Amino acid sequence: MKLLLTCLSLILPTPMSINGQRPNFILFMADDLGYGDISCFGNKTLATPNIDQLASQGVRLTHTVAASAICTPSRSAFLTGRLPIRYGLVGNEIPVITHVASKIGLPQSELTFAKILQQNGYATSVIGKWHQGLDCNWHGDKCHHPHTHGFHHFYGTPLTNQLEYGDEDEEVYTALLIYPNLFTYFKSVAFVSFLTAVVVWRLGYRLTSFAIASIGIGIPAYFYFTIVMNKPLNSMIMRNDQVTEQPIILKTFTKRMVRESLEYIHEQSKEKNHFYFSSASLTFTLL
Repeated sequence: MKLLLTCLSLILPTPMSINGQRPNFILFMADDLGYGDISCFGNKTLATPNIDQLASQGVRLTHTVAASAICTPSRSAFLTGRLPIRYGLVGNEIPVITHVASKIGLPQSELTFAKILQQNGYATSVIGKWHQGLDCNWHGDKCHHPHTHGFHHFYGTPLTNQLEYGDEDEEVYTALLIYPNLFTYFKSVAFVSFLTAVVVWRLGYRLTSFAIASIGIGIPAYFYFTIVMNKPLNSMIMRNDQVTEQPIILKTFTKRMVRESLEYIHEQSKEKNHFYFSSASLTFTLL
């Protein structure tokens, strides 16, 4: 990717000609797509003829190393050509952005390939999953928004495609929890704490009763509502800086991404050269 940025910075300021015109760029990035999931890399059970045709007419990279195995830092490296540790998107725990309100994101100072193309007169768009943050200091400052990083147009989700956002009653959070019946534990602890607080209150230890109720009910309630409210608060689709859907209708999200992509490319191709970055978040529905 660093080589790509270097090449773009060298060739874009100079005249390039394909029948007298500068080339357009289309870049696809797939989320959760395994090396062996497409047929040109050996999959015998799933046919991907269009991807195979692109591979046969281009170059297949058979020995590459990703900057990270997780969403946010790997995408940051892809956009900038720099390791995530250089701009702080690393950590001992899972280094991904988990909430729309998070202040974490790709720093404004980083140079992306979209910025280079934008500076050279290209109409730039990203469709799909962003997962590089939105705001820094307050809601609406958009310091991590795609507009800040060189994209004229954005349509997609600021976070990712979690099972919680669908209608199948499947959840990533609860599936990864140590205790599969954690919600039951939350309710049990809160109920026992409430009864204990009532007994202690009647014994005259009111301050102790208040402390028991605050800790025994407050802490389970915090974690319970953090999980339950994940979808209503974080599942959304944005067009540029406006929320157009909340929560996401996940089953039709891929079709709408494709439609948005075609409409925007057709519109912009009449006026200027275009750079289109497809950041597909539901790869299995595309295949």
